[in-house]
Amino acid sequence: MKERRKEPRFRVCDSTFAVDSCEPRRLGRLIDISRSGISFQYMENLDNPQPDTELHIFSSTHPLFLKSFPFETVYDSPSRVHPKSLLAMRRHGGRFLSLSAGQQAQLDEFISLHKVGVARSSV
Repeated sequence: MKERRKEPRFRVCDSTFAVDSCEPRRLGRLIDISRSGISFQYMENLDNPQPDTELHIFSSTHPLFLKSFPFETVYDSPSRVHPKSLLAMRRHGGRFLSLSAGQQAQLDEFISLHKVGVARSSV
């Protein structure tokens, strides 16, 4: 598969999370993040197929809170979990839309504080 992303993606520490601003039950741990997009893993919630329109992004170890970042879903698919797990997990990814200069600066700071390495090129 050809890599379509224009920005490098970074793996992030385990203490980083995203939540759908319209559906708080879609809360999950970040997998990777870039200046243009994000992916996170969340527990499947079959009664809400609504796509994200804004995300809140935060860390349990730092006070920086990224509020209401415009977001467009690119994929939402089942995620691999331990075979004995009873939890159904999904991997959700997409791109940020029309970030203001202030939001882009906050995102850059968040990435700088929480990145732990470059992410692999696969979805």
